[in-house]
Amino acid sequence: MRQRPGEPGRFFTSTLDGEPTSVTPIADVLKVIGIDGRVAQLVGAGQLAPIAAFRVEPGHQYRVRFAFRRSVDSEDPAGDAVRMGLRWLKNDKAGLATTVLADLLDLRVAHGRLEHSYNFATVSADNIDAAAPAGAIYVRPFIRTFSFGATQVEAIELTDLTLASDYSPDLTLYRNEIAGLRQRLDDALARIETLEGA
Repeated sequence: MRQRPGEPGRFFTSTLDGEPTSVTPIADVLKVIGIDGRVAQLVGAGQLAPIAAFRVEPGHQYRVRFAFRRSVDSEDPAGDAVRMGLRWLKNDKAGLATTVLADLLDLRVAHGRLEHSYNFATVSADNIDAAAPAGAIYVRPFIRTFSFGATQVEAIELTDLTLASDYSPDLTLYRNEIAGLRQRLDDALARIETLEGA
């Protein structure tokens, strides 16, 4: 369950830059059992990202999904933001740039579980929320919290949409079978009506 930071394992960190072997995984004390199962709870200011640095390939389109909830309201009148973003890395996995996908303000416990998804690629397009800057080879999606309150992060998941859409089965045979079954059903109903009228 590499997309779930609360599950046991060395899959998430609070460090955005660097080789996966050089970053420190989050402490077990951050992994708690919440309403949504095992989650990572950020209390006050903090950040969370996968340890893996994902290769961003030309011609591919990706989706990042964040699932989280506020578990303790902030004392700050503005509610303190929860930021969802992408940290772009160079070929040696050193930091290059950051893209802020969204800052959620005034997040409260009453809002419940939230889920947000964003598409990104190496180039801009109508359905792309973020494009990689020049020199970006890898990416780490992250959630950052500020100041007070507590936030439970259920999932940070990255999907290569290009690979997900490569399999496109031919449904012609299936549709023909459905049409044949409908015709047989119509014929049977017509016979029943004929028998009932006799």
